[in-house]
Amino acid sequence: MVLCFTFSASFAQNLLYDSLRKELEKVYITDQEPRRSVNQIIQKYGFDSAPLDSLNRLIHRTDSLNQLKVQKIIDLYGWLGKSEVGDMANQTLFLIIQHSDIAVQEKYLPMLRKSVSKEESNAYDLALMEDRILMSQGKKQLYGSQVRRNAQSKQYEVYPIEDEKNVDKRRKKMGLEPLADYLKGFGIVYK
Repeated sequence: MVLCFTFSASFAQNLLYDSLRKELEKVYITDQEPRRSVNQIIQKYGFDSAPLDSLNRLIHRTDSLNQLKVQKIIDLYGWLGKSEVGDMANQTLFLIIQHSDIAVQEKYLPMLRKSVSKEESNAYDLALMEDRILMSQGKKQLYGSQVRRNAQSKQYEVYPIEDEKNVDKRRKKMGLEPLADYLKGFGIVYK
């Protein structure tokens, strides 16, 4: 007696999404693990220290490897949504592309926008990506998510914001907390 199994297309697709989810969750861990040490190293050794330089080199190498993996996945399967691969794997796509150079960010921004419009990705991720791209282009940001370290004062400051009086309205629409609350995490008192 010969047993014959047939798989439905949806079963095969679920296996694929499960495999991609697992791969992306591993990438998430490799992306976030070294970043968790940054503030601790800055507090212990300072911003301009050899340990921080070493950690930044590790992060850069890891980012390069993760970017290759994630770009290949997106190029083959599109911007995978939460319903396909889950929250963490979907978040991984955003994180890795956000840590890429501006050309890569601009390439995948329309895909992220489309995913957000279908409620398959987080609107706040889109806000962060848009701000980062605007900052890289030398333009004012929309949501106030990007800060920089002032070279002279050595303090963090918020990168300039377009139509600043309405920033909290835009932030709320994207699921972000008020700007003053967000900036407290950087030691910035915002008025």
